[in-house]
Amino acid sequence: MKRFDRKYYLLNYVFITGLVILFINDHFLKHYFSNWVTGKLSDFIGILILPFLLTFIFPKFLRWNIIFTGVFFIFWKSPYSQELINFYNTFAIIKISRVIDYTDLIALLTLPLSYSILYKLDHLPRIQLKQVIINPVFILIPSIFILMATSPPLKYYYTFSNGNLRCHKCSIHIKKSKDQILKELKENNIKVYPDTNPLGDSISTNHWYSPDSIKDQKSPYYRVDVITIDQDTIRDFQFSMVSINENKTKIYINGMNISEDIPDNKVKRKLRKYYRKAIKRYLKHNLSIQ
Repeated sequence: MKRFDRKYYLLNYVFITGLVILFINDHFLKHYFSNWVTGKLSDFIGILILPFLLTFIFPKFLRWNIIFTGVFFIFWKSPYSQELINFYNTFAIIKISRVIDYTDLIALLTLPLSYSILYKLDHLPRIQLKQVIINPVFILIPSIFILMATSPPLKYYYTFSNGNLRCHKCSIHIKKSKDQILKELKENNIKVYPDTNPLGDSISTNHWYSPDSIKDQKSPYYRVDVITIDQDTIRDFQFSMVSINENKTKIYINGMNISEDIPDNKVKRKLRKYYRKAIKRYLKHNLSIQ
């Protein structure tokens, strides 16, 4: 009987398709279509394909690979993993963090499917990429980085908003300190209030909020009740500020409540683009920035 080539644990349609979906979801869909589906999709796909990667490395331990995946995922989604994250972030170039949301554990339901496919893979030639001639190591290395990328970067915690129009990756660098920015906004009659608990009551149940990068800073979250830009009225404008150094601050435009109806994602993208530019102009004007 011909021995099964373990390279097909990586070179198969399930693993490659899952990897592509994971990459697209984490780097594009989550930012432009932020909802429950895109939030959970990475967990489901990650749990499905991680055993493939582990079985490629440890082909004789299929069941243990499945068990390890489940146990590690539970550990990762618990507060107990924070020490491991802190240790990793002390030397990592790309720092990571994560949100504790116990509803993510529903993704464990994909483990039986992963086990079933791996167990029968040698009898499933149709899903094996036999026509692809490549060293599986070239698949293994990027796979590890893509799987690691499912953990949100620390800036995730700076961009929370419960407004009806939220903005991801919307930020502006200001060559002024946080105190100076707050002072100038006050001088322009813009009332800024600390948003001490932007995550709401869920902070004590589903979310873990302790990124190292803001340990020595005051709460980075702020809000303005009402601002008027041209003829547009924006309510509950939420933003956050993180000090880069003594004279440089990064402002994250997180979200707001607007009066316009938002019937679909296409309209939302257009409105997000419009208000992002408008608010940046507004901030630059009131902070005397050319």
